[in-house]
Amino acid sequence: IDPLTGNRVLLSVFAAAVLGGLGSAPGAVLGALIIGVAEELTVLVAAPAYRSAIGFLVILIVLTIRPAGMFGERS
Repeated sequence: IDPLTGNRVLLSVFAAAVLGGLGSAPGAVLGALIIGVAEELTVLVAAPAYRSAIGFLVILIVLTIRPAGMFGERS
């Protein structure tokens, strides 16, 4: 058992929640699907080390364009 187990997955999970909207469970599921597919397709065009960068890019883009996420409510 390692205390750092799951750190790579944590970024992807957070990016999926931000993409779908923090208060929306269906949005988080759709966000997870989109993030997962995007990470796997990144491996086809770039080195596998860049897989984690997709999560950072998604968080940056979504928070810039639509801070509430895809299914989040606007305040």
